Amino acid sequence: TEVVFAGRIRRPEIDASLIDAETAPLVPILHEALTSGDDAALRAVIGLFETAGMRVLGVWSFSPRMRSQSSFWRGCLGTTTKWS
Repeated sequence: TEVVFAGRIRRPEIDASLIDAETAPLVPILHEALTSGDDAALRAVIGLFETAGMRVLGVWSFSPRMRSQSSFWRGCLGTTTKWS
């Protein structure tokens, strides 16, 4: 399985009463990630996905235009464009 992440990193409140036994071991990792900077948070989340056997790809893996054309990024910076 391959995944691509896009968008900002949100730091939601975690309600411990909603966490099941399978997810509980991830709480310390998620807590540290959510209280760290964006890079550390993203690396922690990527690590969780990779540990689960998924391959995390850069967005340019399926859209080379996003990497090769600086004008693409200039058009996106500062906008509220949502990617789906």
